[in-house]
Amino acid sequence: MKPGIALSSRLTARRSLVHPGLRAALAVVALGALAAGCGFEPRGRISLGDAGGSLYLEAPAELRIEIESALSGSAVQRGHRREDADAVLVVDSEGFERRVISVDPDDGSEREAEIAYSVEFRIGRGGEGTAAAMDAQQVTLFRDFLTAPEELVAKEHEEDRIRAELRREAAARILRRVAAAMSGATSQ
Repeated sequence: MKPGIALSSRLTARRSLVHPGLRAALAVVALGALAAGCGFEPRGRISLGDAGGSLYLEAPAELRIEIESALSGSAVQRGHRREDADAVLVVDSEGFERRVISVDPDDGSEREAEIAYSVEFRIGRGGEGTAAAMDAQQVTLFRDFLTAPEELVAKEHEEDRIRAELRREAAARILRRVAAAMSGATSQ
């Protein structure tokens, strides 16, 4: 066997292996298409489906920012005037409540706390009519966390972060209910 022929056949074999990266990329694209076809949505992304239309928001500033952020990738547009919107989301009340869950038996200092976040809201039809698309509902979320008196500043930052996460999760839950109300309204 001549050395040149053996080298040539090895190169040919290696050339066919050059494209596995392309095959892997195609496999990822195919899996993505299958996942999208079954209704899969990446975590944190709100899908309002085919509801479309426009939504007018009456909500406290921080919650409104979270709702608008969650709406940014959906077909629903933010209505700038109540009269022109297809639906109106009204947040009647929101609030945080903090309570102590456990204390240190030695000195009585707080060791564990719970934060509860409640939002009461309703969805109305847009335009001049005030008919309710969905009666008042409430979303309540809870988180507990450990506290440490010696790490007071760090724990205050953690508590602020937890409050922001609760607000973000509440916005997502509210929008899922809005989607259901809007899709029910369009099918009637």
